[in-house]
Amino acid sequence: MIISTVRSRVDLLKTFDMKYDLGFVSSPKRFNVAISRAQSLLIVIGNPHVLDIDENWREMLRYCINA
Repeated sequence: MIISTVRSRVDLLKTFDMKYDLGFVSSPKRFNVAISRAQSLLIVIGNPHVLDIDENWREMLRYCINA
């Protein structure tokens, strides 16, 4: 499964996405659905600096780095 988190600009995330509750980064439910659907391989495409803003994505990034 390939997930594209789309946004790569921190300013859009903070001013637009969180205001209107858009995207994977600001929604724990969408995060959970996105990462739990893969059967054997998960590829995430995104800006780690943007993903690091959210605590769920931050923990996922740390897990991947340390694994």
